[in-house]
Amino acid sequence: MDQWAYQSQVALHFIERGKPTQNALIESFNGKFRDECLNQNWFVDLRHAREVIEDWRVDYNTVRPHSSLRYLTPEEFAASAATRPASPPTPVVSIASARAGSDVQEPRSANL
Repeated sequence: MDQWAYQSQVALHFIERGKPTQNALIESFNGKFRDECLNQNWFVDLRHAREVIEDWRVDYNTVRPHSSLRYLTPEEFAASAATRPASPPTPVVSIASARAGSDVQEPRSANL
């Protein structure tokens, strides 16, 4: 993977070991997948595992509403997003440049 990334000029960024909050979205999904699918089933072979996991994936994406998607299923949310006009891009402002033009003073440490 490292060689492909170098050849494709792709920068790889990994979360720090022991810092799952740096990737909370996938950690949340992994927990749901583990609790609702993997821990609930005893797979007899690879074919059976693929069938059960695919059934769970279809249910997760097409049947179950998600609170983070305004209680729509991912399939419904994607369809509604496709019909909405694109919003303008959010401007990116670095904190340093924002502070440079600001009259706000940095808080000082109590340990002077």
